[in-house]
Amino acid sequence: MSMQRQAGKGLASIMFLILIAAFFLTLLFKLGPLYMNYWTVRSIMNGLVEAAETGGVQKNPPAITKYIMSNLDINSVSGFTDKDFVIKRKDEKTFTVSTSYERREHLFFNVDAVLVFEKSVEIPAKP
Repeated sequence: MSMQRQAGKGLASIMFLILIAAFFLTLLFKLGPLYMNYWTVRSIMNGLVEAAETGGVQKNPPAITKYIMSNLDINSVSGFTDKDFVIKRKDEKTFTVSTSYERREHLFFNVDAVLVFEKSVEIPAKP
């Protein structure tokens, strides 16, 4: 009769699993807040469309900018200025509000992550 040897994970495989887990946790903690800010910006811009349709915001560039900046302030999203949001008249009946920005986040050693975010919405200029 031959005896079969049973063995569990070795030290090297456990250290490898810990290293992989640490890598993904680092990504989560470093990049998660940047995505949360983008989701907030996206939500504010979608809310702008709803507010414009229901009459909650005037349909002119200064009022649109004020709405966006005040909502960013309320939601504690920093790093934005009114120049980050471009408001253009598409035609007589529509404004286009867009933002395009990138954020660079240092991960570890000499590795950085660059994230590019874009969002655009159309707002009816007149009812």
